Amino acid sequence: MSDTMELLLACAERLTQEKLQRDPDYRQRRVEWETLVSSFRSRHGRNHVLIDEMNNLQDAHGTVLFLESDFLFFLGLQIGLELGKIDLIRGD
Repeated sequence: MSDTMELLLACAERLTQEKLQRDPDYRQRRVEWETLVSSFRSRHGRNHVLIDEMNNLQDAHGTVLFLESDFLFFLGLQIGLELGKIDLIRGD
């Protein structure tokens, strides 16, 4: 990946996190998720095999979500670049 793409990704991630922190729906869903995780750990915290399996599941899911978000970001960037080539005045 080029330095430019890495810079764009880092900027997009920072801006996304800033926007999400101000989004009430995101904050509510985040609190709900954290509550569920805490509840699960309090009920099953001594079952280390189960906790390890759940951590592996969450890590794998997080990786998939991260790759999907990267793909969508690059797709949006590519669409933007392609649309930038269109000259609507001349009909190209």
